[in-house]
Amino acid sequence: MADAAYWAVEKQSNLRFRYFKTHTEGNINALQQAFHKIEKACDLGSDNIVFRCDPPNHHCDKAAGYVPLYPADESNNQVFLCPSFFNKYHYHDVDRGRILVHETSHIPYIRHTEDYNTYGLLASLALSKELSLYHADTFGWFALAAYNKDY
Repeated sequence: MADAAYWAVEKQSNLRFRYFKTHTEGNINALQQAFHKIEKACDLGSDNIVFRCDPPNHHCDKAAGYVPLYPADESNNQVFLCPSFFNKYHYHDVDRGRILVHETSHIPYIRHTEDYNTYGLLASLALSKELSLYHADTFGWFALAAYNKDY
């Protein structure tokens, strides 16, 4: 899914503009770098990201995944997957892919995205350019649209 997003950032300008509201080369390069890092993080042979299933405190009460926002450096490389992430009646495979893109985009050295307390497709599409370029759900929804070829 991240690979489809990587190529769509460059080749699907209408899709890119719908989600990220940009045509500038610097933003395109930054988005592609982020999706490339997400793809590499999800490779089975990668050891730079630790996927765990034991999130601290109550971070799984309302979420499928969690990434600590601090420390904000390369030592922060953990993605916690919550029990609901694995519930086949709650999420389909493409939903899990979207969630993985969302969560890994939070990792500081990947993109250090935020949630801005904004979730869902329509809410993501309504964000300003400045927010959408650093919004985790926008990354997830864009990747899903690219994967589904929803141009």
